Amino acid sequence: MAAQKVSDYLLQRLRDWGVDHVFAFPGDGINGILAAWARAGDDPMFVQSRHEEMSAFEAVGYAKFTGRVGVCMATSGPGAIHLLNGLYDAKLDHVPVVAVVGDGAMQMNGMAELITIKHYWQQWSDPRLIIAVLHNNELNQVTWELRAMEGSPKFAKSQTLPDVDFAGFAARLGLQAITVTDPDDLGAAWDQALAADRPSPRRAHRPERAPHPTPCHLRTDEGRRRVDPQGRRERLGRHHGRRQDQGPGVPAPREVLRGTN
Repeated sequence: MAAQKVSDYLLQRLRDWGVDHVFAFPGDGINGILAAWARAGDDPMFVQSRHEEMSAFEAVGYAKFTGRVGVCMATSGPGAIHLLNGLYDAKLDHVPVVAVVGDGAMQMNGMAELITIKHYWQQWSDPRLIIAVLHNNELNQVTWELRAMEGSPKFAKSQTLPDVDFAGFAARLGLQAITVTDPDDLGAAWDQALAADRPSPRRAHRPERAPHPTPCHLRTDEGRRRVDPQGRRERLGRHHGRRQDQGPGVPAPREVLRGTN
């Protein structure tokens, strides 16, 4: 059995909480969680809305009429912003709603907003805020999109990010900074952040050469033709899926590229 991923644990936690419906709109920022849904057999049930804002309102309505926790989900950027109308409705009517949001790179979102948090957190009734930074010094999702949509290997100059000590920056602002370098320490790090009396940016390091997600529709012959700028073939992994738009008699792909960055 394949090792569980963070997205698998996330859905498992929702099931443990008794959540049986999640109101969501798909987007690339939550692709990893969508893949986990397929592995979980649609448990909890993925309820697809037509817009992120409606996902939030559907979760609010569910919470109001059932007395249970409503859960909504969307991708980052405008997807996350579109959830806010529904979340404010939940706040004003005092009903429990959880929003799960995919996100982009910390350096893209702007580290300066940690200064905004420093400026206001002492005014909050609950000062706990956990910001999880998965630190790998690159725009991993862009790497995937280049392969999936352009058939191109990683263009390093567009995706490699400078090494920044996010936890150190947060500590200098007076926030509780947590750095995790060993996966076995993640549980203790979450406990520390949840018990904190202030916001807790958490920096988790990802192995430098961990594989990237890759397009599932690549055939073996296509994969073998795709090489990086140095002419080195990338490692081949195995995939037993099949594209929905494959016609009759087209064999399912057996191998796909795995990144080596």
